[in-house]
Amino acid sequence: MIVGRAEVSHMNLLAKLVRLTRLQFTPVVIAPVVVGAAAAWSFEQQFNPLYLLLAVVGSVLLHLASNTIDDVFDYTAGVDKASNEMFPPDFPGWKVIPRGVVTLGNAKLYSYAMFGVAALIGLFFTLTVGYLVVVLVAAGVFLGYFYTAPPLRLDFRGKALGEASIFLSFGLIPVLGSYYVQTGHLIPLAALISIPSGILTTTVLMNHNQIFFDPYVKTGKRTLTIILGRERGLKATMLLTIIAQLTVAAAILTGILPLTALLAYLALPLTLRQFRLSMKREKTIPDYAALTQATFVADIAFCLLLAAGLFLS
Repeated sequence: MIVGRAEVSHMNLLAKLVRLTRLQFTPVVIAPVVVGAAAAWSFEQQFNPLYLLLAVVGSVLLHLASNTIDDVFDYTAGVDKASNEMFPPDFPGWKVIPRGVVTLGNAKLYSYAMFGVAALIGLFFTLTVGYLVVVLVAAGVFLGYFYTAPPLRLDFRGKALGEASIFLSFGLIPVLGSYYVQTGHLIPLAALISIPSGILTTTVLMNHNQIFFDPYVKTGKRTLTIILGRERGLKATMLLTIIAQLTVAAAILTGILPLTALLAYLALPLTLRQFRLSMKREKTIPDYAALTQATFVADIAFCLLLAAGLFLS
């Protein structure tokens, strides 16, 4: 049934939670939170390291809770069952619920607990900074839960609603939230600076969906990658990546962002590697996995270097 029966049977709770929550992907939410704090420093010279730490912890918990509930409803929709049957037993991206490592009930419990702790951190910021935090946290919980949960099932509908959710959840919401807890207010530039991380994280998702293309088709999960098809989906991610990076370039050229933001373009070799993998003619599932990893690394590097450039301004 599984990747190393003995290995699975001896997994401790921490190892199970790491795989269930996909802990390795947390940098995609940490990076925009850091960008928001860096923008608060660059635009208004305000920075509270404790608030940044709490914002990171809250955002990570919200992300992990969303990943977990996503697996719950992907399983009940038959998506993860299909993936488990179609991929080989040693597939690196195997899920814990279809293999009986974590029960459906426990997965729900873990998710609700993480949502709850994230909400408590949001309550702290609401009381100490302002009530806008409630709106941002509520939006994050809503999108994280209904991404795959019925009745909305945003990522199943074939109208790019899932991708729009990712754009908001890893762009606008964490950047604005981080900026707000640092300054106590928002400005239009804070929304502008959220665009690159939102777009780039969406490209990570779209390339990740290439790995699960066949199970998604089989179970009727109509993500944007499925709607576009493999080749057009790959072209779309490259175009979106270019748009995200040109947004930063335009902001620097017009004086909206400081020249130190050019530091973000040190990540360009990583982006070029991502593009080379995208344009490879024949691709296997491991090739799509390598592309997803390359996209992930390029995304995080660009956003964190952008943040470093803002902190240096």
